[in-house]
Amino acid sequence: MNFKSLIACAGVALALSATTNTARAQDYSDWLPIQGSIGVSLDISFIDPNRGQDSTTFSGTVAYFFTNEIEGIFSLNYARQSGGGIASSDSTTLGFGANYNFRPGESQPMMFYVGPRYLNSKTKGAPAQNGFAVAAGGRYFLNKHVAPFAEVSFGEVKGGGVKTRITQFSIGLSIWLD
Repeated sequence: MNFKSLIACAGVALALSATTNTARAQDYSDWLPIQGSIGVSLDISFIDPNRGQDSTTFSGTVAYFFTNEIEGIFSLNYARQSGGGIASSDSTTLGFGANYNFRPGESQPMMFYVGPRYLNSKTKGAPAQNGFAVAAGGRYFLNKHVAPFAEVSFGEVKGGGVKTRITQFSIGLSIWLD
């Protein structure tokens, strides 16, 4: 075997080795939040409160992972409602809750979650409303610190003789600080 053949065989072996390595799934486990991770999320939501009203909500959320699966959250929301034959209104909502996170595997940069929320909402000129909601969503990690997300939640708040059911779809961006 001459030198050119040896170099050609080594080149083919190297190419096959590189192809085999890139064909294996990448390990994204170090991208996903773990116990002690802190995240900040900003999102915009579109709500259908079942009365023909349009509502757009801007939210900020702080999250902390107590374990690799359990995440505590605190959120502050501002909403502007209009339509449905009534005057426009502004409301502010404080939310507390938790998420249980599901990881589809170390080869996927994704995380899904589901969890309960407690809500305290105040609309200008109306009594405060309190209630509960349940949310489900998912995050797709672009890298260790950035993850766009989508979430849907269903809930009900009551107060001052008024009961409001809410369906909300949110899209946003999470920034992880660890």
